[in-house]
Amino acid sequence: MKSLSLTLSQEYIDIADNGLLLHQQETVDALANYPIVMNCALTGAGKTRASHLSIQHFSKHHPVLYIAPTNALVSQHYSDAKAFVAQESLPHHVVEITGRVLYEIKRKYQGIYRSSDALHRVICNPRDFNEIFHVGEKGGPTWLITNPDQVWMSIVSNQNQDARNLLLKFTNFFRFIVVDEFHYYTAEQLSLFFLCMALWKEFGQFDNGLKMLLLTATPDDMVAEFFQRADIPYATVGNRAVTSHSKIPVLAPVHLTLTCGYLVDFKETVADLYNDGNDGVLISDSLQEINQNYHYYKDDFSVGRITGAIDNQQRIIESQKRLILATQTVDLGYNFIRSRKKDRQEIDFIVSTAYEKRKFWQRLGRAGRVLGRNQTHIPSTAYMLFQNPSVFKGLTSYAGQTLSRKEMSQLINLDDKRMMTKALTREGLFVVSSKLREIKALLPRDQSLRVDRIFQTLKNCFDPGNLSQTWESVEKRHWLCDRMHAVQKKYPFLKERHIQQFLQSIDIKSDEKYPDPLQALIYSWIKNYYYRKGKYDALCEIEEQDRLSLAKQLLNKKPSLMSDVIHYFQEQIVRLTYLFNFRGNGQSRQIWVYDPERLHSESTITQIDVVDLISRYELSQIFPYETAKQMWHISLPKADYYVRLIDFHPYTCQPTFRYTGPVSPDQKSSEHDDVDILPGFWRAVFLYPVTLEFPKRTPPIEFKPYLENVPEFFFITPMGKYQMKQWLQEYRINQAELIVDNQSYSVVYGKEALIISEELYYRHIMEKEATC
Repeated sequence: MKSLSLTLSQEYIDIADNGLLLHQQETVDALANYPIVMNCALTGAGKTRASHLSIQHFSKHHPVLYIAPTNALVSQHYSDAKAFVAQESLPHHVVEITGRVLYEIKRKYQGIYRSSDALHRVICNPRDFNEIFHVGEKGGPTWLITNPDQVWMSIVSNQNQDARNLLLKFTNFFRFIVVDEFHYYTAEQLSLFFLCMALWKEFGQFDNGLKMLLLTATPDDMVAEFFQRADIPYATVGNRAVTSHSKIPVLAPVHLTLTCGYLVDFKETVADLYNDGNDGVLISDSLQEINQNYHYYKDDFSVGRITGAIDNQQRIIESQKRLILATQTVDLGYNFIRSRKKDRQEIDFIVSTAYEKRKFWQRLGRAGRVLGRNQTHIPSTAYMLFQNPSVFKGLTSYAGQTLSRKEMSQLINLDDKRMMTKALTREGLFVVSSKLREIKALLPRDQSLRVDRIFQTLKNCFDPGNLSQTWESVEKRHWLCDRMHAVQKKYPFLKERHIQQFLQSIDIKSDEKYPDPLQALIYSWIKNYYYRKGKYDALCEIEEQDRLSLAKQLLNKKPSLMSDVIHYFQEQIVRLTYLFNFRGNGQSRQIWVYDPERLHSESTITQIDVVDLISRYELSQIFPYETAKQMWHISLPKADYYVRLIDFHPYTCQPTFRYTGPVSPDQKSSEHDDVDILPGFWRAVFLYPVTLEFPKRTPPIEFKPYLENVPEFFFITPMGKYQMKQWLQEYRINQAELIVDNQSYSVVYGKEALIISEELYYRHIMEKEATC
């Protein structure tokens, strides 16, 4: 069975006696009795309005922090909040903070050189920046709308003189905090929120009236688990069945087809729906798929394209078109509002890929939104595309029938990319405890015990079964991480000669305090080396102060092992980067591109990842900046090189990665042999040195400077192993060939590597629990 059709019934929502939607009134009522409330109402059912009403009720004269996961959503909330403040005559100054806004502040205002300083000043008094925020001269509380990156910068990653001020602002200043699309956040982002909640609990903020509202249409059990472990009272609203006679439609019926295929397979269907007067949207996770389909339709239809590569003003323009093609950038709370008001839903039909549970429901929820519309019973049409028909096998007996969304959710076999798995684990505890060290240093000595209590609360949540994990042991690990970063700072390009010089210069003593960070690196390496050799027990019998002498003797006897020290160091650095990688993206090399045909986006000047660029497009040669500017007669941002997009490549030219570093026979086997070629590689790792080749690409591409040692995260699976095969296919995650010692493996690189590593880690944990 490759296709299945059914109808989703009309969805209603209860109305309270005072005319509000019931979940909106329940939110206000619950916040009167609980410090934290989760609103889990349906997509498009007025959760933003619930947050505004709650702010009006509980924080009418106090500062508000509103967090949204993307800049596009931040801008939308900014517009909504300004309108609400004006309508209700609230005294708040509504302020939108993104990286771009902070950059503008530093550019326009003298004496502000740090983003953290700019952010602190905005929180204190946005009127000082009227040229940007236009809040007037009248005093009032701040309503700050921002993304989690800015909060992370303030609470976790900020190491300069603004650290204390920003920490106090984000933990003590705001009296009402809203976190929108709470289901969307990564493990690191959730760890940050959990740390804040533990801080607020310890310092009595919840008892003193702090309120927190979490908005999510697809709640995760892990969040409730955290509240229970941390002993923080909370309430959930908006997730019960409609029961009252006073109700209104929120979602129109949807004629739904679940099938396998690609957007291009529905060209005729889309054309027929469009020509019948319907407005629609096509959504895919693949930017290439969106770009190619855009060029199919652009000459005959009113077509807009919304991707991450366009600015907010262009998004508004593109949203006015009758047929919109979009990437996942529209998944989160994005409202398709056109200037021409329709009596029925804005989206009459949708064709979308949807390979995980949250995206499926988020995108399906775009069709048929009728809250507040005059016509509420006109059905929408939806085609949801998969690669594996087993996803909807459980619905076979319901073909042609009508189901509620809740009924279908219990029958469809959709999985999630488990980006949150790591949040409530030992790794999550390690991430948040890094900030606890700084908080401890900021506190008066008589309050340092608070940090121990906060750590115990977090340990109960993140790692309750680990009796050996203490604050002292965590501090020791962080100290070692500090030394690894110190090595990186002192030796940006660590070479064998640096190790040789160090070994010749040191005089190891029992009271050595590690004056050179290389000493800590070598001390850590010798433990790892003995473990890999199966001799760790023997090493443990040696006194700690004697182990460094042992390492020195070993390296002097076998100088070839110095390359192993370097490889170990690089591996540790990338794992630390992975742990504290807030956005979940690997590093990548971006090339400036001139795109007059708008193949990639609506911007004629943009940046594209070098691997994607070579894999997907026909290109000109590389031009130096001055040559490109003279040749194309346009203004260009300053860059070393430019390349011009000519056309889509007729087929994707997958690269081959070649790893040329050391891999000894004992490194090729481990307890995770089905997924490893090096110990511990069931997580995202870094291969150095690695080169890229494009064997099917003709003529050769002149990108050699960009392709040597591309700094990407990697996740590796030996080819022929099928543990992840179906999962990778279902999510259409590209794998490339990896050559190691002339043996062929497969590799997933960049952002997707982190997603895959999370999935494999989850499976590893599940298998481990199953054997206990």
